[in-house]
Amino acid sequence: MGMTWGLHFPASNYCISLKYKHRDMATIRFFLKAIPTLNNGDLTSVPQTVLFRYRPNANFDLTLATPFKINPLNWIASDQQWDEEQITTSARLQVKKLLNDQIRKFNSDLSFFRKTVCDFIDTISDNDANMQREKIKDFVLTKYFANKIKVEKTFNPKLIPNKFSELIDFYIQQRSFGDVTEGTKPLAYNTVKKYNTLKNVLMSFNSKLHATEINDVWRVEFAIWLTSKRYSENTQTKFIKDIKMLCKYAYKDHNISKQVLSWKIINDPKNVSEYIAFSPEQLERLRTAIMPSERLDNARDFLLISSFSSVRISELFTMKKDKVFNIGEDYYIDVIEKKNLNKTGGKKIVYLLPQVIAILNKRNGEFPRKISEQKYNEYIKEVCEIAGFTEVIEWGKVEVTKSGKRKVICKEPFYKFISSHSGRATYISIFNDRIPTEIIQIQTNHHSLEMVEHYDKTDERDKMIQRAKAVADAHRNLDEYQPVKLKAV
Repeated sequence: MGMTWGLHFPASNYCISLKYKHRDMATIRFFLKAIPTLNNGDLTSVPQTVLFRYRPNANFDLTLATPFKINPLNWIASDQQWDEEQITTSARLQVKKLLNDQIRKFNSDLSFFRKTVCDFIDTISDNDANMQREKIKDFVLTKYFANKIKVEKTFNPKLIPNKFSELIDFYIQQRSFGDVTEGTKPLAYNTVKKYNTLKNVLMSFNSKLHATEINDVWRVEFAIWLTSKRYSENTQTKFIKDIKMLCKYAYKDHNISKQVLSWKIINDPKNVSEYIAFSPEQLERLRTAIMPSERLDNARDFLLISSFSSVRISELFTMKKDKVFNIGEDYYIDVIEKKNLNKTGGKKIVYLLPQVIAILNKRNGEFPRKISEQKYNEYIKEVCEIAGFTEVIEWGKVEVTKSGKRKVICKEPFYKFISSHSGRATYISIFNDRIPTEIIQIQTNHHSLEMVEHYDKTDERDKMIQRAKAVADAHRNLDEYQPVKLKAV
């Protein structure tokens, strides 16, 4: 259940916690993940992770994530659970009955988790604190996260493996748990899938590959092989990027080639898009940056909405409050696509991610004030400069010459590459490796893939709703998903 901006909110000094005594009288605490506040000082309604902390003495302190998330406004610390006063007695409406069931199930599952972990701690006989810590970690991972991360410890945990397939397994295993003190979180399920895909590709290329064997010559050989297997240049770039990261990770235990550590990874100019995209971390920086004026705050919110909806600029400024509707906890909006007026009549239903709903809540249910496209392009560059995106980067840019257009690589501050299309490019960039291509194409309304036959059996509006719901379902399956309720529609 939880929304992040990639996607994580910054920590807050505010913390909600509860305590109860374990049978061995050691203190066990469950508390909500650090809760950000809104501009008015109120607590966010974005669900937060329930954390488990075990600290039997001053020298032993372990904090782990539980599989539970809850809206802080629903959490009641005194009862250590979802506030049961929210349960409607003799509920007649189906929505009330469903909420009652949700509250009861959450509290029951949390209580069972507490009992199960406490019972396991009672069985630990090791006196070594490190062994105790590892046993508790392994228990929680195996029992509650085994469906997401399945890695066997077949290697020496004290030494990073040199064999690359084992190195990938080792990295996944070490990142199976978040470290609250360092502000890290466990690898997402789809990230683990990405690394396992890379491992399978490398195994096909060379099953005996070692990290210390990777260098410039190897990179060329690998690229030739990938091309022969018809991997796109963008996919090849992603593989090389992850390989470099893993080699840097192994550097402290192995003599990794300095050639690898100095690799500059950039797309070929003829293939690179002129539309730059934000990373999840950059979006969070953009969201939290203080804007000195209303016009820039207005433009910033448009840019964020575009980044989490993928709508074109022609659709962005036509989005209206009265066109928003919900199906259960998911929100959608009717928009008109000017680009596809002749193909589809311009009608389209777009799924609104929780990040978009959070912006609408900030604005009392309203979308940002409409501005001209020209001013928008000017303002968002200014917004990004204020947000600190001033680092000089290399990027593809279209130049107009006497002989026509050409793409070239330019070196300029990041913010100067931002355009009205950056939001749409951002959505595709963030979710392209995490959501099936056909789902991405539903949200962006590209027409290169045909819809499944099921959709073709429905009338036009039902067809659009089914398509939009498919997008919602795909996002709901992501690890960081957190629904946000629209306060005013």
